[in-house]
Parts: sequence; C-alpha cells; structure tokens
Amino acid sequence: MNSDDDQAPPWARDLLDSAPSSATDEEQGSTWPPILRPPDLPVPSESGRRLSRKDRSVLNRQAYNAARLFEERERKRLRALPHLSKSEANRLAHQLGQSYYERERQRLLDLAGV
Repeated sequence: MNSDDDQAPPWARDLLDSAPSSATDEEQGSTWPPILRPPDLPVPSESGRRLSRKDRSVLNRQAYNAARLFEERERKRLRALPHLSKSEANRLAHQLGQSYYERERQRLLDLAGV
C-alpha cells in the first residue's frame, strides 16, 4: 500500500534521525541546530475555547437587531426635541445606535463565556 510518493525523501529522513528523541538528548547537549528544532506548541487562549463562526454570526445579528430597534426609538425621541434639526437628530441617533451595538455585542459575548 505504501508507494514511493508516500515516503519522505532521504534528506528529510536524515533530519528526523538527527532530531533529539527526548528532553534528555537536549540536556546532554544535542548538536541539532536550533533553527531546525520543532516549534513550541501554541499556548491556548485563557478562555480555552472559541465560538464557532455560526455562533458569532448569531450573536452579531442579535446585537445588530437590538441596536437597530434602539436607534429607531432614539431617532423618534430626538426628532421630538425642538432644538435639534432632523439631520442632527438622525446623526445622533445613528451614533447612539453604533455605541449600543458595541456594548450589546460585548454583553452577549460575555454571556456566552468568551
């Protein structure tokens, strides 16, 4: 079942043969060049897990919908104020909606334990 294509080339086998087989080889002063040593394993994040793309999408959509409703409500409230023009009220409502989205998204991520 093994073909020649499945086997490592001779130079790769030589590198693997010269690799330290355990920590004791390194303690004894291995001559294996440091540049060829295998990289350290990545350190896992503090939370230990990450939300799936689908879960993040659901959270982002929920935060977006909540922010949109909040922005519409604020727009109506701000337009009722006599000292603000319609464009100023819309601009302020949009800014409030954006900051609400960021806070709501972070709140949902915190609830999810990320």
